[in-house]
Amino acid sequence: MKKCMRFMFLVSILVGFLFQSAALALEPMTLHWVLSEWKHKEGSDNKAEVKVSSEGLAISVRVKNYCNVVWQDLPSKARYLSDFTITAEVIEFRSGKYGIGLGNGKSDLVFQISQSEAELRHTGGEKVVYIKSKKIDPVSFPAKISLHYNIESGELIGSIDGKEIIRGNVEEKTNIPKISSISVASLWGCSLWNSQSGQVTFSSLNVEAR
Repeated sequence: MKKCMRFMFLVSILVGFLFQSAALALEPMTLHWVLSEWKHKEGSDNKAEVKVSSEGLAISVRVKNYCNVVWQDLPSKARYLSDFTITAEVIEFRSGKYGIGLGNGKSDLVFQISQSEAELRHTGGEKVVYIKSKKIDPVSFPAKISLHYNIESGELIGSIDGKEIIRGNVEEKTNIPKISSISVASLWGCSLWNSQSGQVTFSSLNVEAR
């Protein structure tokens, strides 16, 4: 009888621990980075450069039709959450395209902006699938750009300074592998297909998830 009671007591503790762990994993997550502190992300090669100053993180591209991406791993609890919003403040943009993304380490969903167009796209390896594009007016800087992604519905929303600019859904594209969990956030600086220049500076990055 005592052994049975002891066993039931241990089981109740284990069950309580598991429920507590699950509850903690499902709690909303809010992350904020000041990009002037990202000195560890600096690097350069013949195609692109990432440089950090007191103003923020600058991405420069030196070749045509190329994207330089800065990834940031998210805490492990992110894989249990399903509704994500990534926001970055862009303080300077000179040429090319700039953007933000959410991904799983193998592929990314990206909100990308140029002088005259906004795009939602899926990238994985060398393959790019365009989900939606839209003509826009030139953006005034500084500006905050946001990408919202809901894993369950597949809905993507790109916003600039709190105003929705473009909306799409990954479920409508049969050639896109479903991203069922998010583990990385990303900043993008790109050149155009006909230009060797792409320059953008980000000052902050935020990720909210629930």
